[in-house]
Amino acid sequence: MRLNNMLLLCLMPFLLLTQSTFARPSVKDLESAARRFIVQLQEGEFAEAISKFDSKMKQAVSQEQLSQIWKGLQAQSGAFEKAGAARVGQSGPYQTVDLNCKFQNRTLALRLVYNDKQQISGFTVQPPFDEKPTPVQGEAVVLKTPTGDIHGSLELPKTEGPFHVVIFIAGSGPTDRDGNQAGTKNDSLRKLGTGLVKRGFATLRYDKRGIGRSNEVATNESTMSFDHFANDAIGWVKMLRADKRFKDVSILGHSQGSLVGAIAARKVKLTSLVSIAGAGLPIQDVLKMQLEPKLPPDLKTQAFEIVDKLAQGKSVPKPPQALQSLFRPSIQSFMTSWMKYDPKVEFAALKIPTLVVNGTTDIQVGVDQAKLLHEAGRQSKLVLVKDMNHVLKVCAKPEEQLKTYSDPKLPLAPTLVDEVDGFLRSVGRKLGEQ
Repeated sequence: MRLNNMLLLCLMPFLLLTQSTFARPSVKDLESAARRFIVQLQEGEFAEAISKFDSKMKQAVSQEQLSQIWKGLQAQSGAFEKAGAARVGQSGPYQTVDLNCKFQNRTLALRLVYNDKQQISGFTVQPPFDEKPTPVQGEAVVLKTPTGDIHGSLELPKTEGPFHVVIFIAGSGPTDRDGNQAGTKNDSLRKLGTGLVKRGFATLRYDKRGIGRSNEVATNESTMSFDHFANDAIGWVKMLRADKRFKDVSILGHSQGSLVGAIAARKVKLTSLVSIAGAGLPIQDVLKMQLEPKLPPDLKTQAFEIVDKLAQGKSVPKPPQALQSLFRPSIQSFMTSWMKYDPKVEFAALKIPTLVVNGTTDIQVGVDQAKLLHEAGRQSKLVLVKDMNHVLKVCAKPEEQLKTYSDPKLPLAPTLVDEVDGFLRSVGRKLGEQ
């Protein structure tokens, strides 16, 4: 059996939407169970190993098949020598244990997937994880544009390149390179970027024009266009593609940055696109959905009429005072330029691998939006992270939402870096095979 055919040995359903809660086995118990499973395989105790499977796995993999799988793995990788470091994580309602296994010719990681009863719901063979995170080094970088300089932070592993570099594009509003706004520091993008660098990727995070160090690039919002954001992303891609330190360039767009990244991906060569919390509907539809429950009937009617006019390219010189902050004349040109893009259309036109990620407790962009993007894409993978909210933190209870937006000490949702890392590596492996 070829190793490539062994990478998915289970019927692991995509149940990341499940919101149920249960008492999970401890990290120590799971690691011990995983190590016992490896011992059973090595000692030929396949009947005992299969007794730990859940009902679906027992139907999918027989004792004889499990024996053949283990023997086939050693035929390709050499005799099994020992089980090394373990890493326990979470994938939706499941818990996972990655166990680095040293064979005579190479080291591989066996991922065991456990349900709440500590039964094995699936297992895969994959590249080993780094037992010691890669050290990080950073440098300031500048993108020259016709209207001014855009400033960013380039982080690289302290290892030998060339690297796969990931360009981060922040979400809507005054969001900086770290994922923060005035008064709401959460460091979500900084944490995600550093997490990827520790896995061996380079990352570029930058302040959008008008924000942070790039605040002088756009001093008048009436001259801003959504295309400026896309052109800036394209500029960064071209700049990094010309840098010999990098072999592949991908974009990771968060929220509004998802659409910006998709637009850029149609106009410049990219390796892949990662969309996190990106809307699947045009912004005019999203606005109506957000305003629907918040405005009284009369004001809602006026707001919807303004949205429709802007979508048609028409201006509204005198919006109602109560709607000035949202539809002030100086911002209307920017909104009109944004409304001409339909995320589904942009994703449908992509010819590169795409990862669509959304949290199940995101109150700004729902799971339904991620599904729209995924269904539109040609080479799309969908990942729904249980209990992750819009700022990429775990938030199982509605009353905890506000805290997560302004507490940088809170860690990212535990499986997020793993999912992005795994996707980027799979893309890299496929390119290497071509």
